[in-house]
Amino acid sequence: MFWELTMRWMSNTRNSHKNRG
Repeated sequence: MFWELTMRWMSNTRNSHKNRG
């Protein structure tokens, strides 16, 4: 589902930024 992919992408992006930051 498009929504599921978007939610996962957003979560992954946020997690990546948090881990890097």
